[in-house]
Amino acid sequence: MPQIMSDPRGGKDPAYPGSVSPWTKMQMNWLEPIEITQDGEYTIQTSQNKPEVYIIRANYPDGEYLVVENRQRVEYDNKLVSTGGLLIYKVDENKKLMDEAGFPGQSGWPANRKHYEVALLQADGKYDLERSQNHGDVGDVWVEGMTLGPHGTGSQDFPNTDSYSGNIYETGITITDISAPGNTMKFRVSGLSAPHPMGWERKPDSGGQKTPDVQATASGAITFHILVGSMVAAVASLFICV
Repeated sequence: MPQIMSDPRGGKDPAYPGSVSPWTKMQMNWLEPIEITQDGEYTIQTSQNKPEVYIIRANYPDGEYLVVENRQRVEYDNKLVSTGGLLIYKVDENKKLMDEAGFPGQSGWPANRKHYEVALLQADGKYDLERSQNHGDVGDVWVEGMTLGPHGTGSQDFPNTDSYSGNIYETGITITDISAPGNTMKFRVSGLSAPHPMGWERKPDSGGQKTPDVQATASGAITFHILVGSMVAAVASLFICV
């Protein structure tokens, strides 16, 4: 797989190549995400032990959503630079490619719509992946005491849960009460009960709200788009193992 080939381990130990991102697993039909449609507390197992990730489409336009994953130092992720925590991804399927990096301080950002199709929302707000500073570090994971919401993290404006596939607007979604790192973690989601900020409605056949047995959008074949997206997503979703 391209994600494995793109050196997620940092060139250190080929015995622990690191895992592919949940987005790639969804594209390959390797896992079926659990959709969050209501405010509440959620429990999540480490993705190496159980193919379990959460997806939040509510309050986002079609094709844009959040993915929440629990990554710990187990199995192929045994050499993560972090001791583990939540990884939170922002996906915009309308982008189709991973060739436009966007970050704070860039001219016109975020209104210039420059962002990856699959972007890891790095908890430290440094956007090192987009700035090509590294391939992932300990500051990227979300751990106990951290909050991600419409106004950033509390200490900085970015990353946040705003929609950016079209006009920039607040979704009202907040992820908080994250538990200590472990094979089983908890987090709380709020803001889903708020009305859609832009007044749009989802189309049932194009990524709208579905029942908890939501099917991952995927192609039966490995397309060039998936391969290219996966290759770059590896840098933006896999911690470098030491």
